[in-house]
Amino acid sequence: MKTLTKCVSAAAALAVGVGAASTAGGAGAATWTIQLRGTVPLICNAALNSQGNPNSGNGNQKKLHLGQLTELCNNGNGYTVYATTPAGVTGDFVVDSKTIPVQSSGVTAIDMSSTAAVEKREVFFEPQGGPIPATISLSVVAN
Repeated sequence: MKTLTKCVSAAAALAVGVGAASTAGGAGAATWTIQLRGTVPLICNAALNSQGNPNSGNGNQKKLHLGQLTELCNNGNGYTVYATTPAGVTGDFVVDSKTIPVQSSGVTAIDMSSTAAVEKREVFFEPQGGPIPATISLSVVAN
């Protein structure tokens, strides 16, 4: 970022200097256009700041706090965050008070955005008669 800023500043200074030199000759006002092009890499990730081991505590808990989910994706068309649980897990994810049933495939879309975004969300798991998952994997897919 600093290198780009220095290049843009240097290019602007050069354009002003050249423009001043050309107008000093009395030929009239000069117009300049500066075009910048670049490629920005696609970056999408999600991290769950765990609040402890999901298997610790009372086995009769109705809602288990998994932690704070931080999402980041710079895709202009948005992204989807998936949680993957082991086979046989039943229950619901609760993301910022929105209940999302665990899919039988084990892959559940827990959040979606139609634009690039950086978001923080609270994530809970509510078991429905089955085991609490020992592992939950997160993935982000750009739309």
